[in-house]
Amino acid sequence: MTLAHWDDVEGRDVPDRFAPLGGRWQRLADAAGSVRVGAHRVLLAPGQMITPPHVHSAEEEIFHVLGGSATLWQDGSTCTVGSSDTLVFAPGRQPRSHRPGQIPGPCRRDPGSAGMVAISTPQENAAGSTPWISAGSRTW
Repeated sequence: MTLAHWDDVEGRDVPDRFAPLGGRWQRLADAAGSVRVGAHRVLLAPGQMITPPHVHSAEEEIFHVLGGSATLWQDGSTCTVGSSDTLVFAPGRQPRSHRPGQIPGPCRRDPGSAGMVAISTPQENAAGSTPWISAGSRTW
């Protein structure tokens, strides 16, 4: 067993030139020595997106909201997720992304920001796609 506490894991900020993508990312699983599962702590400021809307062909993703609230965008619809919510995305389903504090919700504790842990199962030779970039429009 290897223990890694996020206070001891170096974080990296997504450069401003990639806005609206952003956030501070900490690679927790790498720090603990994982080779088959990815886990990141992600802190998002108001208006930042964790990723562009995307879908994976073989990778499952789990997001657990640590604090604040975020808007989940999936296949043209939105909903608010908040502190203690857990989301699971199966591979090959609808495109999705997250943005903090865009829609007020009952779970909102830290207006305009969100913190979450993202867990994934990276697959060799798997593909991902960003449909709204491919289509040349930003629908969100």
